[in-house]
Amino acid sequence: MMTTDECKAEIAAAGGIIGDVIRRFLDLRLKPGIPEYLEKRCRRGCVKFLEICREHDFTAPCQELYDLAVADRKHATFYSILKLVRFMDAETHTHAVDPLTGLPFNDSFNQSETECDAFFASVKTPLERAQIGFVITKAMRGLDLFGCTDSTKGQNLRMFRLFAEYCRANCGGWCSAEAAAGFIRHTEQLHSGKAPDYWKIRLARRAAMIASEILRTGSFSRWSLNEMIHAMPGGLDTARKWISECCRIEGKSLHTLQSIDYGFRKFTELACISSAEELKETDAEKTAAAVARIGSVCTTAGSALSVARYMRTALRLLFKGGFTRKDLSCSVMLPRQNRDSVIGYLSDEDEARLVSWLEEGNESLRNRAVILLALRLGLRSSDIRALRFEDIDWKKEKISIVQRKTGEPLTLPLLPEVGNAVWDYITKERPRVSCPCVFIRAQAPYSPLTDCYGFISCILKKLKITPVNRGTLGPHVLRHTLIKDLLHQEIPHQHITDVLGHRSRDSDRSYYAIAEEKLRECALDLSLIGMPVWMKGADHE
Repeated sequence: MMTTDECKAEIAAAGGIIGDVIRRFLDLRLKPGIPEYLEKRCRRGCVKFLEICREHDFTAPCQELYDLAVADRKHATFYSILKLVRFMDAETHTHAVDPLTGLPFNDSFNQSETECDAFFASVKTPLERAQIGFVITKAMRGLDLFGCTDSTKGQNLRMFRLFAEYCRANCGGWCSAEAAAGFIRHTEQLHSGKAPDYWKIRLARRAAMIASEILRTGSFSRWSLNEMIHAMPGGLDTARKWISECCRIEGKSLHTLQSIDYGFRKFTELACISSAEELKETDAEKTAAAVARIGSVCTTAGSALSVARYMRTALRLLFKGGFTRKDLSCSVMLPRQNRDSVIGYLSDEDEARLVSWLEEGNESLRNRAVILLALRLGLRSSDIRALRFEDIDWKKEKISIVQRKTGEPLTLPLLPEVGNAVWDYITKERPRVSCPCVFIRAQAPYSPLTDCYGFISCILKKLKITPVNRGTLGPHVLRHTLIKDLLHQEIPHQHITDVLGHRSRDSDRSYYAIAEEKLRECALDLSLIGMPVWMKGADHE
């Protein structure tokens, strides 16, 4: 495999118009702080493109060159090559077409941001219609402001292209509410009944709704987009807006607001409510029946509990606003989760395999550091994600945090294995941005991690590791594995309580079942159970 230095030398030696465009592409893509693996992937994509040019004697960009470059869509560098092709097509004005989709690599209908601003400043909203180019330019700028990744923006841009083609073919290039509704129906007819293509229908709805909102207000927001995609019939939108306004007044986060909104929508769906009048007449019996159907939309007890809680909050706010005759939140009985099972942990063999896999460099430095923090120090996922630079004392070799779950301070030793892993990530892989949290996303926007479960569970599945006692995968299994190791080393229970950051030793009782061999030593002799008390042996008379 070609090294990064060899890639650089190969690209530097390229001449002509193709070489000049590739160098400009790399200057634009290889920004300061880009992860090393993304830099390598980008450079190798450029080298692969140059190899195609030399093999077929291409000296200038053209449609035939682009067709050959994007033909192998399973190649590891395909997406890097595709970005290069789009950039080259725009720089050299070849106006080429993607052979797979039949759409131009770069659309000529996208006006500049200056022209777009001038247009919307000269008109008053709401607009009945507008040129599709102005609408798409406004929409893509909004996605940029939201900090969407290149992948998300690419998916939305592709759907906007299809929307533009629809408007050109059916509406003379004009965007309107009728055109948006027609595009949704057109996409649903193309992909209805095809489960793998359902995401295309959702993207089409999003593109059409964004366009409609821009025509109506001149802009769009995340929350207004959520309301548009999940529009409700029969005057229920009024109740829905009341719930969202109450949540804003109470200072709830956008995530919580959307969750409560989801609870309200699921309640109306499960209770078969289609109008404000039906909502007004809903009684406790109908509410209880809706709660009983939660299992039809949830796959786990935890998700059912969350939906029931959001339903209860929504019903409380509806009664407060006069949308129901009674406070129906009292009719929502929360399901009880059974937590009596023995907690899961990794066996000694699986733990050794996981550590060996990480040490061999098979995972990113970030993932390695996160796993070792959970496995060797027992930190919760929330505490790892919230870890800040000032929490690490490198001189005294300790980590001092305030636990997110309990609010209690916790100080732990920074073991050499863990400290080296964190240091390698910070110095060799972490993007050079000013985020105060240690662990951040590998791609823009470089914000703190919001979840560790995804990549940890993928690694455990890749290694075919199944936790003892339970099949659940995730960061908490690593915390439980540390407890197993401490119990096997006969560490005093108070010390284990301190390491875990618990307030009371009673919180550790569920973990003692891990020490199965020690529990067997405590077992009582059961041979006398069932024997009459007056029987004392053969010599008894």
